[in-house]
Amino acid sequence: MKRVILTIILAAVAAFAASAQAPTIERNGRFLSINGVKLSDQDVRDIISPSVYSETYEGARTQVEAGRKLRIAGFSAFGAGLVAMIGSEVAIVAMQDSYDDYMPVFPIITYVTGIVAMTAGLTCVEASIPLTIIGKRRLEWVSADYNAGNHASKVNLQFGAQDHGFGLALKF
Repeated sequence: MKRVILTIILAAVAAFAASAQAPTIERNGRFLSINGVKLSDQDVRDIISPSVYSETYEGARTQVEAGRKLRIAGFSAFGAGLVAMIGSEVAIVAMQDSYDDYMPVFPIITYVTGIVAMTAGLTCVEASIPLTIIGKRRLEWVSADYNAGNHASKVNLQFGAQDHGFGLALKF
């Protein structure tokens, strides 16, 4: 009889806990989502508190977007510099027989410009990494803060080591 009553109580608590849960926000790339559905900035503004939105979420989105744009610009500059450097090398080798005492200036300038563009591109990519990581961690914090606030008052049933021994604990 005790097992039947305990089973009924456990089933009721589990059903109540499952039906009373608020939606969980999770970070999905550079956006927040609920159940895999991407949230717009306006949706996030309606869901989370205004102070968290203005102090953390907007800054995090700005950091992630800045990191993304820097990474794109960096890879583009690196690619353009690589093409310029290889093109100037090909031009120098192709024109090697046509000049005797002097080397044309244009291929050398193109070669140096390619090296500068590649260096600038790699610098942009390196700068984008911490921006993206910090921005994504801040988005994780926003979702964790929302989830902790909405799920803190829910019923929690735990079996195992408790504060004062080992057993079944019902926290609400």
